[in-house]
Amino acid sequence: MIRVGFIGFSGEWHGGHNYLRNLLYAIAQVEGRSIESVVFLNPSAPKDIVDLYTPYAQVVMTPFLERYQFAWWLAKISSFFGRGQWAFESFLLKNDIQVLFCTPGLVGFDRIKVLNWIPDFQHIHLKNMSSPMEITLRDRSFQVAVAKSARIILSSQDALNDLSTLAPQAVSKTRVLHFVGQVDPDVFSIKEEHIQRLRVKYNLPAKFFYMPNQFWKHKNHIVVFEALHQLKKEGIKLPVVCSGAMHDYRHSDHVENLKKFILEHGLDDEIILLGKIPTQEVSLLYVSSLAVINPSLFEGWSTTVEESKTLGKRVLLSDIPVHREQAPARGLYFDPSDAKDVASKLKQVWTEELSMSPTSANELRDHLKERTLEFAMAFQGVVEETLKA
Repeated sequence: MIRVGFIGFSGEWHGGHNYLRNLLYAIAQVEGRSIESVVFLNPSAPKDIVDLYTPYAQVVMTPFLERYQFAWWLAKISSFFGRGQWAFESFLLKNDIQVLFCTPGLVGFDRIKVLNWIPDFQHIHLKNMSSPMEITLRDRSFQVAVAKSARIILSSQDALNDLSTLAPQAVSKTRVLHFVGQVDPDVFSIKEEHIQRLRVKYNLPAKFFYMPNQFWKHKNHIVVFEALHQLKKEGIKLPVVCSGAMHDYRHSDHVENLKKFILEHGLDDEIILLGKIPTQEVSLLYVSSLAVINPSLFEGWSTTVEESKTLGKRVLLSDIPVHREQAPARGLYFDPSDAKDVASKLKQVWTEELSMSPTSANELRDHLKERTLEFAMAFQGVVEETLKA
């Protein structure tokens, strides 16, 4: 067995948590797999984060990942300058790690092969969404990762197009792996009473759209809210249920501005803000919604779209390259900067009543299993290839 180390996420980036959990789950489904997964976390990682990974991997706590501690600073500073990290590497070798999977920031190992996953190049396309310092640090970490990693993992062809422009010399060692969105397995056998209990708990209408993105500014909730305001002026009320962490570390006033917009335009009856909710309830909301909405300005590979595909849901989504690449069978695209276009598409779906999936639960479950194994085998292939390189 090949012992592969994974640097776990313990911050607010739920996309990172979802990606790693989905990857570890996929690997665990492979019979006769050649990979043994080990996740490294900082000692103060919350229990709910640890619980994400423990069903699928060995979890090891290490001070090298404890922010602002001596070992952490040593790793960060040496990584930034592309220098070796003998102390951390020795620790990993004691845990028999042969390949390390991480995001840009950990490089410079001499005895361990590193796979760096670059989620996207948002900071290049949406410069107004990040501070100049953050852009500089991201650029530097990507440059070092490209130079020092054994392989680069990207989630989309769109990201590869960016890399081809930014670092054409790295294309030959880059691999694109489309991750697969997992859902609560019980979702395929949900009964009406489960949906009804959720409606009662959150006082939800029988018919609604669902928008499960966390509240970061680039997720572009505002264009949907503006569309609802326009529809309300036409005498049309369309409920939208929103879930996801309500905090943007880059834009501290963003969520309050959204709430202010809702109140000023009298949309508090139509926009239902649930905040962060349990994963099982997210799956229930997917299934019970009329359709799912993702108005994001930029994505690496959208979890919302993947989970909609997994469940055979109708999805209204922003017309950006990566969403076109994901190509949901029941997708309806809109201009993410045009509230009138969004309003038109919302009204169209509300009228068409295309909420029921044409695919049976058994077919959806089987297709998910097939896609999951393809994802896992592709990753395993990259690991094996890397060791031989």
